[in-house]
Amino acid sequence: MAYQTTWEPTGFIMRFTGDITGEEIDEANECFFRDPRSDSARFQLVDLSQITSVDISVQDMARTAAYDLGASRSNPRIKLAFVCTYAPMTKAVEEYIRVSRSLKSSWRFAIFEDEASAREWAEI
Repeated sequence: MAYQTTWEPTGFIMRFTGDITGEEIDEANECFFRDPRSDSARFQLVDLSQITSVDISVQDMARTAAYDLGASRSNPRIKLAFVCTYAPMTKAVEEYIRVSRSLKSSWRFAIFEDEASAREWAEI
């Protein structure tokens, strides 16, 4: 699996390709959380449209949601837009969103089939 991260003026983009694991998602998230710009970011766009296989458990998604809950306390305004076209990845993202909402995260979440729609929703 490979991923690339990019900062834009008001947010952060993560692009994943190939195979993906829960540990790799955590590693990419660390790039966001370690940067001081995360405190003022308005969006995260997570492009998962180039994923070819998924090795992510329900526990991985719950762990990621718990980490993000802490971040949502310091920056409650983030919109998290996922670009997903691969059904197993979409299922994992839906689990992440379900857990995040059950934890009362203040972030807003949505899944899209293309980046243009994700950007429009996030008002990027």
